[in-house]
Amino acid sequence: MQGSRLVVYKKYTNLYDYVYDITYKYPKYERFALVQEIKKCLFIGVREINNAVDVGNNNQRLVHLHNLLNELTLLKFYMRTSYRHKYISLQNYNTFSKDVTDVINMVGGMIRGCPKL
Repeated sequence: MQGSRLVVYKKYTNLYDYVYDITYKYPKYERFALVQEIKKCLFIGVREINNAVDVGNNNQRLVHLHNLLNELTLLKFYMRTSYRHKYISLQNYNTFSKDVTDVINMVGGMIRGCPKL
C-alpha cells in the first residue's frame, strides 16, 4: 500500500497544483464561492489519501478511498461548471480531465487491491 500511496499522492499533488494555478483566472465574484469549493475538495482529497495510508484496518481504508472518490466526483462537477461558464479554457479542462482520470484509476486500483474480509 505504501508504494501505491506515493504514486497516487504525487499524481494528486500535481493535480492539486494545476487546479490551484488555474483558479487564479476566475472572476472575483467566484473566488469566494466556486473557487472556495474547488479548494475545499482538493484539501479534503489530500486528507483522505493520508488517512487511507495511516489506518491499519482495511475497512477504514476503503471508507477513506471511497470518500476520496466522492471528492474527485465533486471536483469534476465544479471544473465542468467552470468550463461551461468559460472560467477555464478547453485545454485547461482537457488537461484537468486527463489528470483526474489518472488519479481515479489509481484509487480504483488501490480499492481493488484491498483484501476483502
